[in-house]
Amino acid sequence: MRMPAHLLTTTITVRRNSPQLDSGGSPYDLWSDNLQNIPARVQQLSGGESIRGGRENNRRQWLVFTNVDDIGDDDQIFWLDQTIPGRERLRTFDIQSVRNPNNLSDHLEIDCEETDG
Repeated sequence: MRMPAHLLTTTITVRRNSPQLDSGGSPYDLWSDNLQNIPARVQQLSGGESIRGGRENNRRQWLVFTNVDDIGDDDQIFWLDQTIPGRERLRTFDIQSVRNPNNLSDHLEIDCEETDG
């Protein structure tokens, strides 16, 4: 049984990295959309601040639920946050871990982190 569709109240885009080499042989990351308009549920878990290299960074932990299983730890999630009407914000999440509870393949639970700064 898949996760009930009525619980997946938004959509996300999953981006995948394809490491490349430039003309001088130096590596760089090339991110491209892998999956688009994926039904999901996004919940903020916590937030905090840290200082690295003399700069303040805001970090927030998120949990994303989806019923699509082609998502890995090295991917990124893009989500258009429309929680506050008129104040839409595109958020980028770095995936920390991907879980398939009980290996039932009915949904994934994805731990993510968003960092500003």
